[in-house]
Amino acid sequence: MKKLNQNLVSVIASTLLLTLGMVAHGDPGAKKPLPDALLEVCTKLTVISPARYALAYIDVDADSVFDSSVDLLIAEITETSGDDVLSVGDTITTSSYPTSMAPCPDLGDSECPEVGSFLVRTVTIPKDWVVYDKTGADGERTVSVAAPSKKIEYSWFSATGFAEEYREDAWRYVWDSSVFLDNHAILGPLDELVVSRFSPSRPQTEVAPIDQASPHDDPFLNVEIY
Repeated sequence: MKKLNQNLVSVIASTLLLTLGMVAHGDPGAKKPLPDALLEVCTKLTVISPARYALAYIDVDADSVFDSSVDLLIAEITETSGDDVLSVGDTITTSSYPTSMAPCPDLGDSECPEVGSFLVRTVTIPKDWVVYDKTGADGERTVSVAAPSKKIEYSWFSATGFAEEYREDAWRYVWDSSVFLDNHAILGPLDELVVSRFSPSRPQTEVAPIDQASPHDDPFLNVEIY
């Protein structure tokens, strides 16, 4: 189903809040107060963010729910093209990345000492890039955004109960890749973390390849595809 246009949502929210304001100030045109529940809905509507298509983040409190006030964004794609579908013109935003597989030693604590920052934080997907969202036979999802000839590529992968990955690749004379892979299964690839300073978002700090055998959903990486 096509996502509700964010501009329309904002108009609805503004109209409802105007009505609530009339009630609160005794406007004769407002016949009776509106329920508190509606006030709560209206308040939430006013802060709705653009539609998000893919998300990778550090799950600081390990609750498997992204909370921007607690968790740390790695990379996301949001709706900015105006067509309400994943497409060119949408925006890739990056922020932080783990430099170890335990970047936040005390879960729930905002202090995460083993975290780096990307230097290139915003990319509007150009018209000649290829964008796709693929669902596999077992329900695994991949969202990928690639430049012509795939010399630059960002990708998000999520397979419930098995693995999740965010990676970005750039081709110079060799591949420069930053890869964050969290394997959940007892059998399968190891967790992997490697950061190249020449990958598309230009990480400030390189990380040599790290592998670990951990058949769990580890909080250094969570990926959601919507």
